[in-house]
Order: sequence, then C-alpha cells, then structure tokens
Amino acid sequence: LVASDGCASFQFGGGGTFLAPVDDRYWLQPLLVDRSYEFDLDHFLRRALTSRDVFIDCGANLGLWSIAAARVIRDPKRVVAVEASSLTFARLIANWEANERSFTVLHRALSDVTGNKASFFASASDPASATMVEVLSPEGAQIEVVTTVSLPDLLRQREASKALDT
Repeated sequence: LVASDGCASFQFGGGGTFLAPVDDRYWLQPLLVDRSYEFDLDHFLRRALTSRDVFIDCGANLGLWSIAAARVIRDPKRVVAVEASSLTFARLIANWEANERSFTVLHRALSDVTGNKASFFASASDPASATMVEVLSPEGAQIEVVTTVSLPDLLRQREASKALDT
C-alpha cells in the first residue's frame, strides 16, 4: 500500500495495481481491514479464468475485476471494463493507465439496445450508489445521459476488432 495524489495504491500478488481515493470508504474498508473484496468472487476467478477467455466487467466501477482478469488474460481486447458514470469512469481510466492499459475501457451503460441514450444517476460523494433507476438514486444525484451498448453488440465489436488485427 502506497498513498500519493489523494489515492491509495494497492499492489496485488501476481501483478496489478489498484488505485482508490484515500477518502473512499467503499473500497478502503474491505481492502485495508478485510484484506479482500468479494472474497468468493476473487476465489472463483483465480481458479476459473484461462488465458483464452473473454471477461466483460459490466458496471466496472474502478476496475478491480478487470485488473484481476488482465493478470490471466493478457490480451487487452479480451478484458473489457464497461462503466456508465463519468466520475467513476475517470477513476477507472486512472486504474487502466496504472496497469499499462492491460484491458479495454468503455464509457457506456449496458442495455438491451445499442446506441440509445439512458439517464444515469450518480452522486459525487458516493459513486457506489450510482444507478439507472431514478427512484433508487441517492439524494442530490446528478443526472447524466449515457449511450447504451448491448452485450451481443459488445461481443460482436470485440470479434470485429480481433478480425481486423489478424
């Protein structure tokens, strides 16, 4: 753990760096006190992922699982982090850069249709409470309009870019 520029930097065994704001209780509690975040999912991913897999992190937040997946799946096009909130996406970009762009980032909201505009409600003080459901939005949430992408189109785009690279 190293703190600088208002962020705590966690170095993972096996590679990977995760940056979280030093005042972000959502991330710091599990990582500093519990020494794990969603232990069961971490346990599963470490055993289930192979280098040939595709991993799509929907609602990626700061990209913790994308970072973990990119340690196994070394092709950045095969690990995609999708995040709708602009504030959270900016923090995701910081983690993407801290990990040498080892995965792909996409500022979109996952939906059943690609190219629509969707309202997204996010609080600057509590990024973990962001939602596309207005009645569930935190008090004082800012409304943001985000372009949508469907999971089938996301997979097709990945396949198309893979074909272009060959």
